[in-house]
Order: sequence, then C-alpha cells, then structure tokens
Amino acid sequence: MFSRFRQKIDRIPVTVKVTILYTLLITMISALALSFIVQYTSGLRISQEKIDLQKHVINIAKHVEPFAEFDEGIYMVHYDREGNYLEGLFPPGFPEAIPFDENDVEALHYERQNFLYYDMRLTGTKTHGEWLRGIMPITHIYDGSRAMLRAIRLALPFFFLIAIAGGYYITKRGFRPVEEISRTVRSIGEERDLSKRIKIDSGGDEIHQMAATFNEMLDKIEEAVTREKRFSSDVSHELRTPVAVIMSESEYGKDYIGSIDEARTSFNSIFTQSQRMSQLINQLLELARIGNPEDLPMLPCDLSSLANEIAAQTPTALPDGQPCRLITDIAPGITLTGNAPLLRRAVINLIDNARKFTTDEIRFSLRQQKDHIRFAVQDNGPGIAPGELPKIWDRLYQTDAARGSSRSGLGLGLALVQLITRAHGGKAWAESEPGKGSTFYIEI
Repeated sequence: MFSRFRQKIDRIPVTVKVTILYTLLITMISALALSFIVQYTSGLRISQEKIDLQKHVINIAKHVEPFAEFDEGIYMVHYDREGNYLEGLFPPGFPEAIPFDENDVEALHYERQNFLYYDMRLTGTKTHGEWLRGIMPITHIYDGSRAMLRAIRLALPFFFLIAIAGGYYITKRGFRPVEEISRTVRSIGEERDLSKRIKIDSGGDEIHQMAATFNEMLDKIEEAVTREKRFSSDVSHELRTPVAVIMSESEYGKDYIGSIDEARTSFNSIFTQSQRMSQLINQLLELARIGNPEDLPMLPCDLSSLANEIAAQTPTALPDGQPCRLITDIAPGITLTGNAPLLRRAVINLIDNARKFTTDEIRFSLRQQKDHIRFAVQDNGPGIAPGELPKIWDRLYQTDAARGSSRSGLGLGLALVQLITRAHGGKAWAESEPGKGSTFYIEI
C-alpha cells in the first residue's frame, strides 16, 4: 500500500510538489510569525502598563490627600496599618481579600478577568505603615490579542489560496528553463538533430548553468558525431579507387596473366595502391585522434633541435628524382610546451608539400617572435591562385592541376597541419603569388 502511494506521489509533477511544499512552508511561517507578533505586542503592552501602574502608585503615595479613587484607568484603594479598608474604589470583579505584596507589580486572573495590582507601604508622618494599592484592569488587552488571533485563523485559508496561486506562478516561471531543456532534449532525440541548442535567457543561477552545461555537452557530441561521419565519408571516398584497382588487378592476374612480366606489373600496381591505402588510413586515423585535443599529452620540447633533425632527414631529391636544395634559418634555444611528435608531423607535412611543387629549392625557417613562435616553409614552384588559398586546408582538396604538378598527394597533409596547429592554440596560413612560389606558416 505504501509502495502504491509512493508511486502516485512520484507521478505528481515537480512544479506541483514544489508549489505544495512552498505554500505549506510560507503559510506555516506566516502563521507562526503573526502569532508571535500578537503575543509579543501583548506582552509589551502589559509590561508598559506595569510601569505606568507602578509610577502612578508612587506618585499618589507622595500626596495621599486629596485621594483620587480612579484616574487614567487605575483604581486606588487606601488601607490602614492592619490592612483594613479606609477609602478607595475597586474595579468590578476584583477580589478584595488579597494579601499585600510590595515586591513587584503582580498579575491576577480571576473569574475570566485579568488585573495588575501594585501594593506600597506608606512612610509619611501621618500615614506611616498604611497601605496603598493600585489596580489596573487589563482584560481588554487579552481580549484584543484573542480577537487578532481569531482574525488570523479566519484569514489563513484565504492566505493559503493566495500562497498557492503565487507559489505556482513563481514555481512555473522558475522551472520554465527546465521545461525548455526537457523539450529541446526530447526534440533532439525524436528528430536526431544535434545542431539544436537550449535557448534560455541570460542568467547565472544553477538552472542556467545546467542549460549551458547541456549545450556544451551537445557541442561535444555533435563534434564527435561529425568527426565520425567525416571519417567514414573520407574513408569510403578515398578507399573506393585503390580498392577497385586492387580488385581489378587481382581478377585480371587470376584469369589472364600469362607471363612473369605481366605478373610483376600487376603486383606493382597492387603494391602501389596498397601503400596508398595504408598511408591514407594512417593519416585519417591521425586526423580523427587530433580532433580531440584534450587527450593530447603536452610536454616541454626543444623546437630548435626538432627543426634541425627534420632538416637533416629531408631528402635532397624531389619525388621525381630531380635535385633540390634545402636552405635553413633555424634560431637556437627555442622551446615550447607541446606535443613534439605532432609538431614534427606538421612541419614534415609542410616540407613534403613544398617538395611536391617546388622547382629546385625550399627555404625552411624557425624564428622566435615577440609573443609567439613561427615556422615558415617556402617553395619556388608555380604558386597558388588567390581563390584557391582558403580551400587548401580542407580535407581531400588538391590543387595539383592548378599548380601544374604531376606529383600527386592524398589531400590530407595540410588538413592535418591545421588540426595540429589549432590543438596547440596557434594558427596556420599560406601566402602565395602565381608564378613566384608559396610560403606556408605555422604560428604558435
């Protein structure tokens, strides 16, 4: 039974739960606060009446004659030394046979009435030893307090309804961003559209922070899915040609090759395409890995030594066998916190790119600027048309025909350079003029 009741409670909307709790809390606090105020006010009035009564009795004691039986709501009674009544007036309902007590103002509840009384022994020459009693009815104070408490109890249901309405409005308004979050996430799941984001007004509270966190998470999910789709697209696009060549050569060799020379030619073609596939897969995997720079280890590395090593290992001949000079300008002592293997790959890619298009010379430099480090690789090839410069960093984009080169590439080297540079918080760009060569820069 308790389990079923708990399930029913769990199915109640959060806004309703919060409204009920909010209303109960506000109503309880308000009722307690108002009751405290009434009681506290009543206590203050009684304390003030005690002070006034005491002062009045003391003043009368100084001048017993002429004797005032009633003044300012206070009744005065005069007794002799033995406590016998001499003169004065008692308020209705006040018992006359009450012992004298001159210590403090006393409170008396008698037959549903309330009184304050104060006794004082006189010390004058004629009145020495006699008693003076001041009596003040205070039933009206208690009656007023009870009337206020009754009014509070009568008004409490109306206040409860106002609290419910106000609480529901405030809660509904406060949970509006949560509804927007739920609606957006549900829409993303139904429509499979990862480009959607949670749209709420600016704010710095916990709900707005949660919405911002959701948007950051969606950014990363979309980025990961986009990388996966791009990787799949790149692989399927680029592997289609070599796989087709390998299959056709294998089928031809299986059915038609009749000599060793034909077999060697066919195997050479298969080997070339397999090698191209291997390079392509390795670079695509590297691109996918660099797409998540948070996982890259960053350590101190000596860029000057790294650049000298790359220069020493660069071949002195171009891919087609033509000789090529590598002119270096590498400043010593340049260090950086980064990923040395990836930086090596980026610089090698720029030099390999220059070797594909240069005529006979490559200039390679490393310089420390004011607040950054710059690699530069310059060739003296045919250059790049201005309209092609923004596109050369895209995956699988090649400008072989435009640059008049017969040396082919995969179209992934510069995209890899761009990713590596961004992972290090830098930028990569190129400057070129047709017929005068190109210069590629990495700035970190």
